[in-house]
Amino acid sequence: MDFCNRPHLVYKAKFKKSHLGALSTEMIEHFFYSLSYAMGVSLHLKVKGKNDHHKAEGLFKAFAKALKMAVKIESENLASSKGVI
Repeated sequence: MDFCNRPHLVYKAKFKKSHLGALSTEMIEHFFYSLSYAMGVSLHLKVKGKNDHHKAEGLFKAFAKALKMAVKIESENLASSKGVI
């Protein structure tokens, strides 16, 4: 995840089923695409596995953890090589 104001999505996930309950699996990619453009972030998401439910759950949990880490304030210094965000 990069808050660079250059939205981009790299999405590598394949699902066997077309739906997980009422959720269309193709909407998962669309959700992250729309979110990355709305937030202005570059997202790279990749998941492998056998169980579609667990793969989808893993994508959302990984995104949530990455977001939590990205916005955590650890000091007064900016986490940027250029000194601005």
